[in-house]
Amino acid sequence: MKRLASLLTDTKASGVYLTSTTFSAEDLQKSCTKHNLFLFHLKKKSIHTKVQFLDYCAKIFDFPYYFGRNWDALEDCLKDMDWIKAKGFVILYEQFVEFAENAPKEFDQALDIFKEVSEYWRENDTTFIVLLHGQVPTAREYTVVEN
Repeated sequence: MKRLASLLTDTKASGVYLTSTTFSAEDLQKSCTKHNLFLFHLKKKSIHTKVQFLDYCAKIFDFPYYFGRNWDALEDCLKDMDWIKAKGFVILYEQFVEFAENAPKEFDQALDIFKEVSEYWRENDTTFIVLLHGQVPTAREYTVVEN
């Protein structure tokens, strides 16, 4: 298990983590601000398809107009992020269960992209952390983060 505070200060800890501990998005925002990290908060409950997920990402991540709304474009834009001025990025992904249950292959693809992107940023000495807040209904293994 890793502690949330240590993740935010270690660029080599970039990755996808599962957390079921109680913390508020406001407290996480304060910690991110303190470390000059930009927090994206994905919390839309009613995502059931790849298209809905990609449309929501385009909005939340404020992707450029040319975002192609496909998996490759998602990965490319997340590896760019030059429109956000920060030392790193944190994604708090809450209420993802409907997407995971209704489109498990697409949900897994999204997580694979998050992993690929976090590896890219880790190699570039930049924090990129995805926090899945809740219980993932798949057989994947995750590092669990506690508050």
